[in-house]
Amino acid sequence: MFPNNISCISCKVPLCETGCPCGNHIRDIIALVKQGKEEEAASLLYSTNPFPEWTSLLCDHNRNCRGHCVLGRRGSPFDFPKLEAYLASSFHRPLECKPLNGNKVLIIGAGPAGLSASYFLAKEGYEVHVYEKEDSIGGVLYTGIPAFRYGKEPLKNIQKDLEKMGVHFYLNENVTEDKLSEICRDFEKIILAVGAEKENTLGYDSHRGVVGGLTLLYDLVKKQNSKPYENAKKAVVWGGGNVAMDCARSLRKIGLGVTLVYRRGEEQMPASKDEIECCKEEGVRFCLLNNIKSLQLDEEGRLAGATLVRMELGEPDESGRASFHEIEGSEYQEMFDLLVPALGEKVALPFEADRFNALLIGDCRYGANNIAAAIKDGRETAFGIINKDQ
Repeated sequence: MFPNNISCISCKVPLCETGCPCGNHIRDIIALVKQGKEEEAASLLYSTNPFPEWTSLLCDHNRNCRGHCVLGRRGSPFDFPKLEAYLASSFHRPLECKPLNGNKVLIIGAGPAGLSASYFLAKEGYEVHVYEKEDSIGGVLYTGIPAFRYGKEPLKNIQKDLEKMGVHFYLNENVTEDKLSEICRDFEKIILAVGAEKENTLGYDSHRGVVGGLTLLYDLVKKQNSKPYENAKKAVVWGGGNVAMDCARSLRKIGLGVTLVYRRGEEQMPASKDEIECCKEEGVRFCLLNNIKSLQLDEEGRLAGATLVRMELGEPDESGRASFHEIEGSEYQEMFDLLVPALGEKVALPFEADRFNALLIGDCRYGANNIAAAIKDGRETAFGIINKDQ
């Protein structure tokens, strides 16, 4: 039983829910637990989020639910992720499904958005077929999140659960335009959930010694191959998001000296506070309010270092964060032989979605976002299909 000294005051307008990208009914879930109705609380949680074992661990709670809790203004916010993890471990996600309704849905991509859509469609009697180019489900959870943050064993359990619900998985299947042309006529709906996979490297990845953040993590996480990087003397990770933090921490764990360069200050970093603190504790050097202006190459065309420039903050830009500007005459040289740009990702669809009347969901619809938002979009897309068919 979850400890009964729950501090939640059941706000009339629950700001914690405003801060939850998944749309969980946090106030009502907590209220049910306080009443001793834990199984009902778990059922309500699963009604919006079939994968709380992910969100309880990987969400940026200090910006989301905990960060919006009114108790945090005068003390400690209620720790909903702790309750979320407890319910996920104590009560299994519901796997009961309605009888098949004759509708078949093809989902391309087995990341959080695609799997969320699969779950909710299968529960309503849809025959769901999921194609995934990797040899496991999970998307970025499988290929890009290091094991020290998230182990991969739960992915197997989730796949087994979805298969019990009738979801068909086709792994190691890269769906090209020609492949889709062959199979599309068998499905009433096609959903693209391929994520945002095009790295923003500003073109620097053409130089030896430069590797994009997602590529680095794919090598270290999916391939478990650190050899291409072990001989580097000094690495610079360029960026301030969670991908940058994962890259920096991963390189530290294989013994490299790592500097993280970010053009704004720590308060403006999009990475979670917990990840930033872990980087500091593990010895990553932070070089804030600095930016890379140009690279230096040796005679053989390999990376030797860069010209950096110091930055200053200005008025908020269109994103709401402080703008940044170079400080004139502040350029200086920094020597290093591995640069990892982690400057965000863009969508690169494998084919023209409109040609197949395909629905875009998750990151390939809105751009790179968090896991909770992907789960919500998968859920809402599924219910959009269900409501239209009723």
